[in-house]
Amino acid sequence: MLGRTSLIRRSPATVSLDTAVDSGHPAYYIHPCLHTLAPNESSNQHFLFVAGLSLLTVTCFAQVNNNPSDANPSPDYAGRSVEIVGSSAPPAIPVISAPQRESFEQSVKDIYFDFARHNLTSDDQATLQQDADWLKAHPDVMFTIEGDADPRGEIVYNLYLSDARALAARDELLKLGVPDKQIAFAQGWGKLYPVCQQEDESCWSQERRAHFAPWTPNDVPGMAVAAPSTAAALSPQ
Repeated sequence: MLGRTSLIRRSPATVSLDTAVDSGHPAYYIHPCLHTLAPNESSNQHFLFVAGLSLLTVTCFAQVNNNPSDANPSPDYAGRSVEIVGSSAPPAIPVISAPQRESFEQSVKDIYFDFARHNLTSDDQATLQQDADWLKAHPDVMFTIEGDADPRGEIVYNLYLSDARALAARDELLKLGVPDKQIAFAQGWGKLYPVCQQEDESCWSQERRAHFAPWTPNDVPGMAVAAPSTAAALSPQ
């Protein structure tokens, strides 16, 4: 879990993206240094490639205030504020008991996506409704939303697509009444964390997902610990 630690804080935001898929494969010119990242793809992948490249640029060169006391850092494109590491004291995280973790893993289910898609189906919405019911009944449990993609496609495309999947799950949970402060982060990881190794659809279908995991102080070295009774006082930075 430590390898997935996000340095991006988040706040509610709704992101609407075009989910149409064009089966054509038009050629286009791109600078030679980017050929390895973006061979000819469908028009939908062209759009996501450009958007993903913009996301990487914004992430790498986001403007940040040199004053560590700045309490209002600029948000990213999805409303997640970007902070300088160490510029503020980390918030306290309530401890998750072993029974709570077990209950989370049994009750809060991941959602899965079709190839090259990030839109929610009726089945996804039903799953998220059940997830939201459990999360609202356990407000002391913080959690993460991790978007994943299967290994096909280019790095930038999968990074952007997986982020859109994490945000789609986040936005739906917020609509269903899950408090924003309960979400430690919602972030896409592209194809960095495969759950299986077979090169077939039975494996790939498991990797196109938004994965939910409980968030504990042990996930971040030096993170302060709060008693469960203080969880209600926590607020996003």
